[in-house]
Amino acid sequence: MDSFAINAKLARSNQLAQQWGIEGTPSIVVDGKYRVMTTREGFERMLQTVDYLIDQERRAGE
Repeated sequence: MDSFAINAKLARSNQLAQQWGIEGTPSIVVDGKYRVMTTREGFERMLQTVDYLIDQERRAGE
């Protein structure tokens, strides 16, 4: 990777992953507050949780 822009984005991504405590994939952070990772319930349940959190944050912002 020789591109300054790519290297800067990669560095920022690594910084955020460390800040949010992301240790594996898939992981999704909602509004910088909630870290959601897969569990035994699976990926579909993870997405349902993410949808719920997004809805809650949108309602809080109204």
